[in-house]
Amino acid sequence: MTSPRQALPIAVLISGRGSNLQAIIDAVARGELAADIRLVLSNRAGAQGLERARAAGIATAVIESAGHGDRAAYDRALRESSCWPASCACSPRSSCATTKGA
Repeated sequence: MTSPRQALPIAVLISGRGSNLQAIIDAVARGELAADIRLVLSNRAGAQGLERARAAGIATAVIESAGHGDRAAYDRALRESSCWPASCACSPRSSCATTKGA
């Protein structure tokens, strides 16, 4: 007999509608994906996917890509951000400054 897979804590990065996020949320709900979505992070405050996350009760954060000069600088800002939950498998930091969804 096989034991159930332990859910892997993950973060999902989005920039728009969040259709891929919704597919992940649905797969988790159906038991097809052993994941626990701890954070949805967007580079755009107005991204519709943030509302999808909030509706599902998932913490959200925004780190605007504008003003970072280039992609490497933005990637660095992502890595150095305090928005990563300590319990997230992909967490490069140990603090969390996110907004929990309703």
